[in-house]
Amino acid sequence: MSNNQLRNLIKSSPSIYPFYINWIRRLNVDFPNNSTDLHLTGFPRSANTYCRELTKEVFPELNIVSHIHTVASLKKALKNNVTIALLLRSPLSTTSSMLMKFDYKKEDEILYDYIKYHEFVLRNIEKIRIFSFDEIIECPLGLISYIRSTFNVDISDSSIEQKLKIAERKSSDKEKTKNPLGSSRPNSQREERKDFYRQSIISHNLYSVANELYLKLRK
Repeated sequence: MSNNQLRNLIKSSPSIYPFYINWIRRLNVDFPNNSTDLHLTGFPRSANTYCRELTKEVFPELNIVSHIHTVASLKKALKNNVTIALLLRSPLSTTSSMLMKFDYKKEDEILYDYIKYHEFVLRNIEKIRIFSFDEIIECPLGLISYIRSTFNVDISDSSIEQKLKIAERKSSDKEKTKNPLGSSRPNSQREERKDFYRQSIISHNLYSVANELYLKLRK
């Protein structure tokens, strides 16, 4: 069994992965359970932090679990009939973003994980609501409107607008403290550096498989 296969086996198990994260690594991570309202998730570097900040600000009354990025968390959410909103970003942007943030990562590992994660999403597409990274960054109202209607939250458009402004300001302040290359949100320095990785990612034998999955999920 390869390292990629072993990692996928662990990260896909709804029993092994929580045990590994919370008992071996002792990270105290909340996984979706029967008290969770919304599992807001996606592959790493897909604006997970940004969307969590927005939704927590607008819907503080909801129990939202996010930032696990694994098939294991999706399986637990599905088992407990938890609403899933998934953030979808292209494998080229995701991989280049991860390589810029984690210099120890390799294209092979990231693309393999991207494929396994999104293969599971595709198999369960009718139970998962997908939101495009590009659409979210341009305007998050689609995600906010979906959550409001799904959970029948009594909040006015004006209140949403006000809360989004607050969340955007908080998010912007946090971004200013980060290394520009470590942010998942677009910026000029990241876009310049992305070109450095582009050719090696596109030429990798797993890239076409990952991109085909991405295009199927975007439909």
